[in-house]
Amino acid sequence: MSPTLPSIEHRDAVFVSHANPEDNAIATWLTLRLTREGYRVWCDVVKLRGGDDFWKNIEAAIRLRTRRFIFVTSRVSNQKPGTLKELAIAEGVARTLGENRFIIPVKVDDLPYGEHNIQIN
Repeated sequence: MSPTLPSIEHRDAVFVSHANPEDNAIATWLTLRLTREGYRVWCDVVKLRGGDDFWKNIEAAIRLRTRRFIFVTSRVSNQKPGTLKELAIAEGVARTLGENRFIIPVKVDDLPYGEHNIQIN
């Protein structure tokens, strides 16, 4: 395992990746629900503020704090460059950590399973 990445045991957050703004409502609901259940959640709709270096913050959260990465799978997130960047980073972290259950897809619309991004398949 890479010495620069904390082990899975030293990570404290569930990261919610989603298409912004298209899937904000479901991402907010999921974030609040997980928080209520006691999880520490990182989601841009509740963590980022105007003026933040959002890509730097997102990348650091995925690489250093994320224990599980929830990918809100929708027709939009399946193709949007930003969510696919997050997914690519998460896939690299999962490989480095040897965690085959690191990425958890959550299907939220009628996107056929056969059309899911190759990284989710």
